[in-house]
Amino acid sequence: MNMGKVNASLTLVANIGVLIGLVVLIIELNQNTDHLRLQVMEQIRAREFTNNLIFLAENPAPVIEKSLTEPENITYTEFRVLDAYLINALSLWEAQFFLYQAGLVDSIDWKTKVEQDAS
Repeated sequence: MNMGKVNASLTLVANIGVLIGLVVLIIELNQNTDHLRLQVMEQIRAREFTNNLIFLAENPAPVIEKSLTEPENITYTEFRVLDAYLINALSLWEAQFFLYQAGLVDSIDWKTKVEQDAS
């Protein structure tokens, strides 16, 4: 009789251990899925950034200045430079936000990045 109680107790402890292991495994799988999604998004962003670099001049400041002072005189080429510059800035801000959503940076970090770039 005593051996039966010990056996039942050991079986219960083993089953609880298996359940805890399964819960930990599920949590880890969810984290890995989130990290994989972030990696894929970052690769897409890196490709977009590289593609937009083609349109960026060495120094986009004159084009940005012209867009503020003489927007009616912007050429198509200058428009593409300005477009690439703005899309890259927005993509970087979006990437920072996704890192914030994933818990990899805090809200102060990504908001500070946006405010610094926007000023």
